[in-house]
Amino acid sequence: MSVESSSPGMGRSIALVGGLGALVNSLIFVVGQNVGGMRIPYPMVPINSLGGAGFGGLIYLALLRYTKQPRGIFVGLSAVFLVLFGLLPFRLMSNPPPGAEPFNMTTVVALEVMHLVSGALAILLYIRVEKRP
Repeated sequence: MSVESSSPGMGRSIALVGGLGALVNSLIFVVGQNVGGMRIPYPMVPINSLGGAGFGGLIYLALLRYTKQPRGIFVGLSAVFLVLFGLLPFRLMSNPPPGAEPFNMTTVVALEVMHLVSGALAILLYIRVEKRP
């Protein structure tokens, strides 16, 4: 694994995670739309991919600055977030927000895969940044 300086390294990593996440998740959306129809609007996919990448990057940057073991803590937090976000699509099948239609199984499966892809990208790319700010 390469060692990068934290600020520029994190900026590149956030951009890479957000961009790759948005691209891969958009492809997953297209497949889901063609297989069984997605119950979320497409703009949510890249927006949430970029937002999640930024949020995760800021968390890792804070861990780099304030903790002695940022990698382990980040991987643990990421696992917790993946489990929590993994439960949300199933809940939205039976209990959608007001004005939204319930998720179908295609949407649930696609969202699960999107979360796993984005989480894996974030973990693999962010933990490469090792130096503290």
